[in-house]
Amino acid sequence: MCSFSGILIATDLDGTFVSSKAELVPRNLEAIERFKAGGGLFTFATGRVIWSMASIVPLYKEIVNTPMVLCNGATLHDPVAGKDIYNDLLDEDSTVAAVRLIRNLFPETTRIVYVGENYFQYRDTEGDEGLLRQKGRGWHKVLVQCPADIIDKLEETMRAQMPGKFAYSRSSPVLFELLPPGSTKGRMLKRLKEYYAARGKPVTLYAVGDFDNDIDMLRSADVACCPSNALDSVKAVCDIVLGSCDGGAIADLIEILEKEKAR
Repeated sequence: MCSFSGILIATDLDGTFVSSKAELVPRNLEAIERFKAGGGLFTFATGRVIWSMASIVPLYKEIVNTPMVLCNGATLHDPVAGKDIYNDLLDEDSTVAAVRLIRNLFPETTRIVYVGENYFQYRDTEGDEGLLRQKGRGWHKVLVQCPADIIDKLEETMRAQMPGKFAYSRSSPVLFELLPPGSTKGRMLKRLKEYYAARGKPVTLYAVGDFDNDIDMLRSADVACCPSNALDSVKAVCDIVLGSCDGGAIADLIEILEKEKAR
């Protein structure tokens, strides 16, 4: 058996770990078990919140063996304790102003604020009054669902009118997110690396992702990887291009590591 001690693999979920049909790939699961048995650390770094992630990977607690990065880097979640161990939260006044701006300029969008410990999805359907009733509970992120033909204009508008107030992220061609300033998957994974380094267990980070919201994570990794179905902009920052998510891109990476260890 290969030794993978000191190696941490962090993977995006949609379009990377799961197939294009949002299904688990058995080959990935088998390879991950070999990797962990050899002392490797495996986790997810996704834009999803915990209940949304659990809906697509119900057995996530059996798959990961280190804290997970959720909410596009705003949350670090301990799967053993079943609770968040670090949260960046939105400034609520700025968020009310941002949602109002989007509501007025882009009424065709759907605006969802993730609220409280359970990440309740509050849908912006009642104007400012409804939002104000949610204040004080802790706001994690705003998800804006919008037609693909306006997402560029939406992002341009928010960056111009509310610079520095949020971290802006795209997790699909029709999903735009407002996150706490500075929140990225890469920044939270750096914190996880620092956690191990402070305990005398430095790790080499292999990150795997496919979309815009993964680019900072890939740039922050020691080794950046992506599936072959990734955006060209993602491939441009990667050291390794794996097979497609449908065929088991994570298994591809682990097999590359196994071959390197066998030399």
